[in-house]
Parts: sequence; C-alpha cells; structure tokens
Amino acid sequence: MHRTRLVARALVLPTLVALALVSLPGCSKKSNPVKTSNPVAPGPVLPHQSWENLRLTTSFAEIEGLVSWNGKLLAGGDVFQVAGRPQASLVQWDGSSWSVIGPQFGSSAVALAPYGTRLVVGGAFPRIGTDTLRYIAEWDGANWHPLGPGMDDEVQALCVYNGDLIAAGFFRTAGYDSIPWIARWDGASWHPLGSGLNNAAFALTVYQGRLIAGGFFTEAGGAPASHIAAWDGASWSPLGLGVDDNVRALLVQSDSLIVGGYFRTAGGGIATHVAWWNGAAWDSMGAGLGSETFEGVNCLTAYGGNVVAGGAFPGGVAAWKGGAWVPMSEVDGYVNAMCVHGGRLIIGGFFTPTAIANVNGVARWVE
Repeated sequence: MHRTRLVARALVLPTLVALALVSLPGCSKKSNPVKTSNPVAPGPVLPHQSWENLRLTTSFAEIEGLVSWNGKLLAGGDVFQVAGRPQASLVQWDGSSWSVIGPQFGSSAVALAPYGTRLVVGGAFPRIGTDTLRYIAEWDGANWHPLGPGMDDEVQALCVYNGDLIAAGFFRTAGYDSIPWIARWDGASWHPLGSGLNNAAFALTVYQGRLIAGGFFTEAGGAPASHIAAWDGASWSPLGLGVDDNVRALLVQSDSLIVGGYFRTAGGGIATHVAWWNGAAWDSMGAGLGSETFEGVNCLTAYGGNVVAGGAFPGGVAAWKGGAWVPMSEVDGYVNAMCVHGGRLIIGGFFTPTAIANVNGVARWVE
C-alpha cells in the first residue's frame, strides 16, 4: 500500500470493525464569497439499487486506480491471491474473468492514464518483473516500456495536457534532473513546470485550457496556492483562496471544476470535503460529505448526468442531485477510484463482501 492511504486506513478501520461487531456479518487576500447556486444542472435521480460483484476473487484487495482502456476494465492497487498469482498490482476484466497484466510489480499501481495508443501507469513500484522501471511505465498491450529513467519516488497522478504527459507525486527527481513533485514528459525527456510545487499533488485535470493540480502543497510557482493551483503553460496561479487541506479529486463538469478531498473550507467559506469553482469564485455543495476530520472524498466522476463522489464517508458513494447529496446504496469500506466502463459506473477501493454489499475490491452499479 502506498503511503497516503496509511492514515486513511488507520482512521477508517476502527469504524469498520465497530460496524462488523454490531452487524456481525471506508491571489487575492479577500475571501471569495460562498454562494448557494448549483454548479451543474441536476440529472435524473439515480435509482437506489445496489452494487454488483465483478467476481474479483482474492484473499485481499485494495484498488487505487481504475480506467477503461481498449475495451477492458483495468484496476491497479494491491491484490493478493488472484488468477493463480500470489500478488498483482494491475489486473484486467474482459467482461467475464480477471487476469493479471504483465510480470509482478515491486509494489502497487496507483495512477492509470491513456497516452496516445499506450497506457501509462504510475505508482509505488521501483520495478516491473526484473526490469527497473522506476515508478512510471508505458504498457502497449504486450510489453512494458520506460519513460526515460523514471522518478526517484512514487507517482500519484497522471494527466495529458497540450499533448504532453503530466505526472505528479512524491518524487524529487524526474529523469536525471531535480524536478520535484510535478513534471512534464514530451515523449523523449522530463521537464519542470516553472518552479513547480512545494509538496505533493494527488489530482490533475484540465479546466478552461489550464492544467489544474490539487494536493498537499501550499505554494505553486513560488507563490501561495492553498492546495490547488492552475498552470497555463508558462506560469502558476492560485484559484482564489483555495481550500484549507488536502485535495484528492478533480472533475470538470459543464463550466465548473468540482474538487474533493479532506478540507473543511473553500474560498474562506464552509465546504465540507467537496466544493466547486466556477472560474472566479468558490461554492459549497450542500452540506458536503462526511463530518469527521478523517472522512473525505477520494474520487469524482460523471455518471447519468450527475456528479458522483466516492471516498471515506458514510455509505462510500453519493450522487449530487437537486442541491443535495443522495446516497447510492452502501459499501462496507471506502472508495478510492471510479470510472465508467461499458456505460456502467465502476468503483474500486477497500471493501469486503458483507450483508450490505457482496463485493470485493471492485463493484459495478446495478440500474
């Protein structure tokens, strides 16, 4: 398991144990106003149904990344005793069964992103099989390829911006150069993004022609940027006053940027673990998700006309509808990743089969 999940698991597991014992069967200095409008037009109410088991048969699974690629569902994380292998970091679902991709990794795969015709995988692995592929590699469907010398530490997030691959994480060097926390790959070598960030980023996306990074950092380009910042190809800028703690998820929906994480305020106003930015000001999204400091949002996606959030909060998954968050059944654990595959919503995380939901690591929403 990579380091950023350790705190979340330590805090959430006592709650899960308690549930199991009960039932016995997760740059302006002026404050931007927090408004009351909705960031996107609400979609239809998602049916309150359940999660379907995709039969990922393991002794233990924590999924940290999901992607739909070349007609298959790929899941990265820590998976033990799967498809005849003692351990795997990247597995794929072809619609009927699971298989392991490539040789064994040195540790978990966390970030998955298509890049051209290949899939780029980043994570906590220093090697794949006997090959030294340091924390990032490309998969062409048959073989693994390096991206230069790679990094010196974990890659947590990937994104394509203006045709180049952006990687962010805990690393301090990319290639052979000192390029801490975030770097750009042009197909041949790694480059800095200005003077970069002062700490790790865990989420990347593109919004209104700019690269958005969210994470632990409090500076971008040498200037204050509270956990979220924008890169326009030449310089960094903050998004107003930002948020007051870690950002873990970003989603562009309509003209809005939806932000999830472990913060309690956005733009100086109350916004519990989820907020939106309209390009000029921050807004809360209802009462937010979760109320405890250890609860938060780990992932966001769009499905059925709704914004859907997953994380370490009661129920684990919720959809934004009509100015409020609507629970989507329950999972017994926490959700780290989501994607849409074959027109269906897929979630991945740390949850186990129970009377609540008979799923393990990966589940599909039943309409």
